[in-house]
Amino acid sequence: MNMKRELGKYVFSASAALLLAMGLMQSTLAAEPESFVGVATVCAISPEVIAPPEQKGNKGVLVKYDMRFIYLIKADNSESLMNGWEDQANNSKLTRSGIEFYWGNAEFIPDVYAGIGALVEKFKFKAEEILNGVSGTFTGTGALEGVTVDYELSPPYEVSASTFPPECFGYTTLCAECFPAISPGEDGIPGNEDDKFTQYDISGWIEGYDP
Repeated sequence: MNMKRELGKYVFSASAALLLAMGLMQSTLAAEPESFVGVATVCAISPEVIAPPEQKGNKGVLVKYDMRFIYLIKADNSESLMNGWEDQANNSKLTRSGIEFYWGNAEFIPDVYAGIGALVEKFKFKAEEILNGVSGTFTGTGALEGVTVDYELSPPYEVSASTFPPECFGYTTLCAECFPAISPGEDGIPGNEDDKFTQYDISGWIEGYDP
């Protein structure tokens, strides 16, 4: 028997077993994907949202830049990562043929990670896609690096202003120049009982998060 060869086989087998065990351990320790469901409320908008568009070039294209939308996202589970504020910087383009696009950046700041971590996304949607419901992916930064959140939004729906969440008025910490996103009802007169605001149902999966 060649002792050197047998010893080599033993060392190789032991090393392979150790690597396999380490791999299994890491798989076991990896955070399991976590589902969430909740509601996203459009709490506030910036003056640019209601400002008239600018004409770009001579082809009848209308554009708007630097619109801000402040959302409050509340998950059904109060301990979910998906409780916090989303600050969305939005731009739009309306072509002569009537096709409208929105693009920009969004930053979601979970309540428990304010100041130390956020989830960010670059997006581009057609207006019709937003009206039918959209999906996207947030990527973690700072203390949330390595975390991803795949989400789906329902089509937007209007809700009576009488149920506007009081927490929404916290938007001023993100956008001092913004104002509440409450729209007049069918009578077109603000401040009446038929005033509305907009919400979306949101759901998805959180991956790589280990609180």
